[in-house]
Amino acid sequence: MKTFILLSMISVLMMLPDTIYAQNSSNLEKVTVDLSPNQPVHKLFPLTLLSIDGKPVARKDHQIMIEAGQHTLRFSTNIDFRYLTASDRILRNQVNQRTYQDSLTFNFETGKRYQLAFDARPDRVEDWKPIVLHTTEQ
Repeated sequence: MKTFILLSMISVLMMLPDTIYAQNSSNLEKVTVDLSPNQPVHKLFPLTLLSIDGKPVARKDHQIMIEAGQHTLRFSTNIDFRYLTASDRILRNQVNQRTYQDSLTFNFETGKRYQLAFDARPDRVEDWKPIVLHTTEQ
């Protein structure tokens, strides 16, 4: 019975809106954010969104719509160690300890599309962080 209740609660949570913002906003006030740069050769890795402004997000797609304005996004990174150099692999322990930055505060502007990536190009793991890779007009 407890399992049934737990599964029911999870299914209800999965049906909640994809974003934590007002449902009646027009798409003109929304911004598209792409989280999958797919450039591992350049040490730019995809992100999985965990929260927006401290509120959890259940959706794990590579594209999201959020309201324009300043937001703090927190991520989980999807680092593919096959694309790191031998010296980078030595840092794997630090990566697993999450010594890098996992959030990004940014002012998203109306009518633009943003591509975000996890930047693992710096030599020090502490300098690895989510970045705005590209901005284009929608």
